[in-house]
Amino acid sequence: LVQGVIDLIIKKSDGKVIVVDYKNTGIKDDDILKQKYAKQLFFYSYATKQVLKCDSIKTFLYSIKQNRLIEVWNA
Repeated sequence: LVQGVIDLIIKKSDGKVIVVDYKNTGIKDDDILKQKYAKQLFFYSYATKQVLKCDSIKTFLYSIKQNRLIEVWNA
């Protein structure tokens, strides 16, 4: 069983979808953040594809403490 809440989904007019997960962590290294949350964003991406029937999803982490967006992958 996997449980989680997607913080933000944006469906653009061209059909592309963006999934954003907000993080309030002090970790500043992008690679560490990506590694730590990659599996979570994979599941969010998979679930979004199933529900919205879309082909293209970009996933991002938004670091609240750093006030910036970090691209995790383009699936």
